[in-house]
Amino acid sequence: MSWQTDDGEHEGAVDRLLPGGQRSSGTSGNREILWPDGDIRREELVSSDEVIGWLLRCDCGWTGSRWTRVTDPGDADADVGRIHAPLGEIAEPPQWLEDRLHDEWKTDHIAPADTITRLTEAAGTAAASQRALDQAVHEARTTGASWATIGRAVGITRQSAHERWGRQAPADDERIYG
Repeated sequence: MSWQTDDGEHEGAVDRLLPGGQRSSGTSGNREILWPDGDIRREELVSSDEVIGWLLRCDCGWTGSRWTRVTDPGDADADVGRIHAPLGEIAEPPQWLEDRLHDEWKTDHIAPADTITRLTEAAGTAAASQRALDQAVHEARTTGASWATIGRAVGITRQSAHERWGRQAPADDERIYG
């Protein structure tokens, strides 16, 4: 199972871990599919009994929590990350764990990225608004508006308006806006 963001920038999943740091890319029957070195032509099948745990990850390289597979139900303890998965079956994490890991991916990885995206968009909007305001002040001055009138229109004093926009020479305005 995997999850993707609406913009397609991130895809999260739960990988099955095998000895030696290998990860399974899927299952075929009761076998795990490995692609050593990412080379699909060298696909290998190994027993699902070799799965030693699960790892939350995103295709961007981010990784989340790791869970250990235990084969004896008495050794299972979700509080310390040990999950029972019997031998002889595909080593899928239980649904409650997949749900928990999906929530972790969204909360710990995607939510912070989303706030930065919104921040970037807001900064772009603010910059565009600033350019529009500067252009409007330039046009007001070229039609004879006083600094007092401009200040009142934007909610600042005459002196503040002059200090903020008074140094814009026509050549500068044309270079900035034209």
